[in-house]
Amino acid sequence: MPPTVRGLNVLLICSVRLICQLDRLAWSFLVVAMTTELGWNTVEQGHVKAAFASGYLWLQIVGGVAGDRFGNKCFQVFAIAACAVGMAVVPVAIGGAAPGELHQETDGRGIAPWTELDRKAWSFSVARWVYFVMGLSCGPQHPTGTAMLAKWCLPREKAWVSSMDALSSIAGSLLSTLIIGLVIETLGWRATMRAMAVCTTIVLVFFCAFASDAPESFSTAGSVGWLRMSEEECQLFEDAGMLTSSTSKGSTLRAGGASMQQEETEFSPIKSVVTW
Repeated sequence: MPPTVRGLNVLLICSVRLICQLDRLAWSFLVVAMTTELGWNTVEQGHVKAAFASGYLWLQIVGGVAGDRFGNKCFQVFAIAACAVGMAVVPVAIGGAAPGELHQETDGRGIAPWTELDRKAWSFSVARWVYFVMGLSCGPQHPTGTAMLAKWCLPREKAWVSSMDALSSIAGSLLSTLIIGLVIETLGWRATMRAMAVCTTIVLVFFCAFASDAPESFSTAGSVGWLRMSEEECQLFEDAGMLTSSTSKGSTLRAGGASMQQEETEFSPIKSVVTW
């Protein structure tokens, strides 16, 4: 696929799939490091690891239906943003003091402000609920991402795009397995979470700036954000039956220009219904 608007959108959607998979599986390594420091038992560790799946299943189907109704891009953005915020919030919420450094003295009212038991319960609740919300937000990511890919690839490119989609998930799993443990061993789990929050935020910024729900947004407006689709690419979508003739004739894009020539088209209610 040459450098085109559809190629860029496919790349961005696959990047979302990769980073969400990376964030998801990284928790398997992060929880082990957090358990060593925070003193969680085996049951608590299992609850934290299962929190993502517990949230994921709730919006898997509902999110796909909502994406068809309200647009798919917003659910992709919601998933990436939740992963970025979750990775950034946990190290701050749990705090940086080691168990032996916790305050054991009492305040003026004779109440201990923070004990090891309190910190253990608090850290467990934070990690479990943050990971649950991440799973809840990522539930619609797979169906809405697949729907976006279907709109951005031509019929002859479906096999290739499907391979890229599967490869992005596999790449996220491999990267998590190969590097997350090493990074945690070198920098600690807090720094690892912060670094992953930064990487996820970068993907979020690029996706918000350049990704679009479907080619129709370009054919009717001429450009979306900083991107402009060429006449040749619009024609490819029209020839494939992915753009209606009324939509593509309503605005003709001039290659290399910012202006559009509006053409009057004959409106036929019967033809519109049949086309739809």
